[in-house]
Order: sequence, then structure tokens, then C-alpha cells
Amino acid sequence: MVTVLPAGAACPRTDKGSIIRAQVYNDFEDEINKMYSRCHERSGALQLSVDDTAAHLLTRCQNELGISISTVHKEDFKFADTATVPQNLVYDAGNISRLAELIYAIQHGQDTQHEDEWALARDWVQQYSFSGTPGSGARSNEKAAILTGATGSIGAHLLQTLLADETITTVYCLTRQSNPHDAFFANFRRKQITIPPAWAERIVALQSDLAQSDLGVGDKLMRQMKRSVSLIIHVAWPVNFTLPLPSFEPHVKGLHNLISFSLSVNAPAPAVLLFCSSVSTALASPAPEIEEIPMEPNCALDMGYSRSKFVGEQLVSRAREAGAHAYSVRIGQVSGHSERGLWNDSEAIPLMIRSALTLGALPDLDISCSWLPVDHLVACLPEIADACLARREAGLTLSHRDDSVYNLVNTR
Repeated sequence: MVTVLPAGAACPRTDKGSIIRAQVYNDFEDEINKMYSRCHERSGALQLSVDDTAAHLLTRCQNELGISISTVHKEDFKFADTATVPQNLVYDAGNISRLAELIYAIQHGQDTQHEDEWALARDWVQQYSFSGTPGSGARSNEKAAILTGATGSIGAHLLQTLLADETITTVYCLTRQSNPHDAFFANFRRKQITIPPAWAERIVALQSDLAQSDLGVGDKLMRQMKRSVSLIIHVAWPVNFTLPLPSFEPHVKGLHNLISFSLSVNAPAPAVLLFCSSVSTALASPAPEIEEIPMEPNCALDMGYSRSKFVGEQLVSRAREAGAHAYSVRIGQVSGHSERGLWNDSEAIPLMIRSALTLGALPDLDISCSWLPVDHLVACLPEIADACLARREAGLTLSHRDDSVYNLVNTR
């Protein structure tokens, strides 16, 4: 909650500039009490049907916010703040119709929001799980890799690491960008990553759509990649903690298509696939330590991003049963380069630190700075990939215990 004080209001501070908290509580006791009173008064007693609630919300959007919404099903919501309902309610609703349903459910003591999302997650696991048999073919003399997400920090540093391996003949970089080559090299410049000309010749930059069965690259390139690709590292995923689970379906479908590709390569064994997951799939676990195994649904944090990664881990685990050489790598909080820095300034922690320039203060957080520098992370991923490739070459199959998960976090 925030209340705005008059411009001339004096905030008690020590000689060092720190706020004297007890004196602030005493001096502004009336303002604090009024703020809490206003908060409690917001909870009103108006109860309407779902349709009437939707009509009421349309009117409020028009009259109070000046926002004209043509239909209750149109997805218009990008921001929300409310003290009487879950913080992400408006984000999760996405449109007036769904928001009306959620408000109605809250008024009647129902919790359909979480039930609906977990039902959807279970449906996706069933819908996008792969069942079939791996392809076959002769062993190729080439050793090519597919990389997604090279326009981000992890992907850009990982591409540099893959190119440094002279045994990798080609790296197919898939991105949604309309000018992929320009996008990759602009990102290299921003991250101060040097790619020698000889290395750059081994990059095949492709505009793609992973949600399409041909990955959006066409049949000719699909056949070309199937002849040589032995490693797929899937980094691309929207890191947005406000999106509801339904927004992630194209990305879940993309993972399904990459798993399908890995099983259809023209080789004696499927290509190794590393899915970059998140520790958020396990941070709600009551266990003192997070094991390297697929988790139960209630272990994921309560947001669409975590649930989508949970679905991804389940798809990978089930793909192993179909013969895939697929693994999930749970990644913790990644920071900038250990020497160059350059942490993405649009991420939560850099944004919080930059806010100190305006606020003159930082939050007193009781957390450990267990961040993982991006260069340390990308040094580990090829090692994991090599170990998985060695198992593939040796013809080792899935053990009785599901070993499809690696936890890759700072150990602090």
C-alpha cells in the first residue's frame, strides 16, 4: 500500500540518512491508520451474476480508466494491482469474461483459478507427450547442434561456447526474429562477445516458429538438419512471471516439436536434447533438499511460468519412456558475466537495484545472493551435453530411476 504525503512533509532520518522507523510510525500514525481503513472499505458487498459482473467491469473500464473494450473476451489486461484479490488475478484472467468468472468464484468461496490451471497443465502433459519409436539411419560424419534463444544472455554465451568446440561443424540457431543474423550479432555486441570470422561461418541463422511441426524452417532444411544434428539445447522461453499458463501453450508445443525432431534424426540413436527448465518448478517443495527428479505439481511456484516449466519437465520425462535422449536442466537465478557484468537490465534484480537511483534506498531483503554468473552456467551445459552424448554413443538406455533432471544452481 502507498499513500502520498504533502510535498513539505518531513521524514525523520538519522545523521547517516537512514529512516527512523519508530518515529515515522509515531509521526504518521493517522495517515497509516487511514490507509488501512480505506483498504478494508474496498471489499464492498456487491454480488452479481457472472454476466452482470462482466457488464459492470466493462462499464468501470470505460468510465474510470477511459479504456474502451469492445468485447468481454478480448485480451486487454497487462497490468493489475488490488488488495482484496490475488495479486496476479487480472494478469491471469486476460479478459473481462474470465475476470468476471474469477471475481464471482471468489465471492462464493470457490478457488477455480488454481484448479483450472492445474487441470490445463495435466491436459497438456497428455496432449503433448510423445509416443512412438525413434527413427534410424547411418552415423553421420558431421556433428551439428540446434540452439534456441541465442538472442538472450544465456543463449548468446552458449553459442560462443559451442562454436569454440571445433568438433561441432554447424550450429543451427533458431529464432523468431525476422532478421536472425543481424539479431544475433547485435546481441553479441551488447554482451561484448567476440565471435571470430571462422566461427561465424559455422552459424546457420534461421527465422523459425517452433510451434509449427516443421519448426517454421521448411521441409528442405528439416531434412538437412536431421542428417547431421546430434545435440539440441532449448533455451528460448518467455521469462515473464505475470503471464497465465494458457499464454505458454505455443512454447510447450515448441518443446514437443523439438522432442519429436530429436527422435526422428537420421542416426542410430536420437539426438540429445537439453531443455533449460527452472528451479521454480521445485521451490514450493516441502523437502529440505531438491532432488534431481521430476517433481509433483504442488512443488512448482504459483505462477504460469513455473507451471509451464513443470509441464516441460513432464514432457521430457515421458519422452525418455519413448526412447528419447532428453534431459531437463533446472537453472537458478542467472546473473551477468563474472568479469564483464552486463546483467540484463530488464530483469527483476537489476531493476530493483536501479530503482535506488530514484528512491535513494533499497529493500531490506532477507535472502542469500546465490546467483549463477552466466559464463559459469554455459561452461556447465556443454559438459552435461557431452555426458549425455557419451551415454547415447554407448547405447545406454533409461535406468529404472528417472535421471532426466539436472539441478544447475549456485550452491550457496
